[in-house]
Amino acid sequence: MTKGEGHRLLLVTGGLALGGGAIGWVVKQAGVADVQQVVTRALPFLALVFALEGCRIATELFAAQSLFGRLKGVVPTGALVRAQLVGYAVCNVLPVGRAACEATKAGLLAPHAGLPKTAAVATIAQALHLIASAIILVPCVVAARHASASLALSLTIFGQCALLAAIGGVLLLVAYFAPRRIPWLKGIPKLAAALEAFRAAMRQLPSFPIAALGWLVLHRVLQVVLLAVLLRAVGSAFSLTGPLMAEAVSLIGASTFDFVPGQIGALEAAFGLFATVIGTTPANAVAVALLIHIVQSSWVLAGVAVLLLGRRPVPSSTTWRLTPEEARAPIL
Repeated sequence: MTKGEGHRLLLVTGGLALGGGAIGWVVKQAGVADVQQVVTRALPFLALVFALEGCRIATELFAAQSLFGRLKGVVPTGALVRAQLVGYAVCNVLPVGRAACEATKAGLLAPHAGLPKTAAVATIAQALHLIASAIILVPCVVAARHASASLALSLTIFGQCALLAAIGGVLLLVAYFAPRRIPWLKGIPKLAAALEAFRAAMRQLPSFPIAALGWLVLHRVLQVVLLAVLLRAVGSAFSLTGPLMAEAVSLIGASTFDFVPGQIGALEAAFGLFATVIGTTPANAVAVALLIHIVQSSWVLAGVAVLLLGRRPVPSSTTWRLTPEEARAPIL
């Protein structure tokens, strides 16, 4: 084990320990017996929730497939499925999971489409995820006002919406319009070549990727549906406001506690704290968060299994090289 791998393992272990301790404290506050009873009652719904989470994973795969198509990259469907499952596992076990997920998928797919294209797809996907999250927060703001949530919470949701949209838009624009050649990088030829190849790959994007964004918005809509199913499973009354508020709390918590692997403990704490605006009891809200983590853990195990069963050496040709199409891309 290298020194870097040891540091990552220590960071993940520490984060999981912290999250586990937080879960214990939150469950104790909500009532251990009450939470256990609610979780047991909701177990028959887990198969449906597992399937919905699988559909969410599929939407990310279709978004990536759409992006590779627009960048004229050919990636086998099997490789995309493998990369998506492994990326999902990484997203839920490492701090700053979304960025780590996209970087992992780029590395896994590089032997098929080349590292410049996979890095470009990863960057665009990261930006579109932020924009899609901002889009789903728009109805969440309306739901917050309908649920008579505090003005502070409503403004927080609105601020999160604006912030995610701004960061996603800026990331996309900077990646697309960044100069392909920077004079002060001439002394670092490898870095200069990497930037030039990445910039050229980005310039192959013909227009704004509406289709990929649509898949990722659906990804968030399915999360709202998943939350609606779980809230109903734990005994809460059916409403559209509750799942939307739960989605808003989930996104705000994920941004605030991005350093916690999979938001373990953080999600339980956030749901328990805002149980009233979600339209349920603290025990029910904590149970929903626990059930989400149970389902996510199942898919994480699937991703780990795919990674271990499909391991093979990466070709040494996976480098930053310009294809003929990339070399002809205009330089700004």
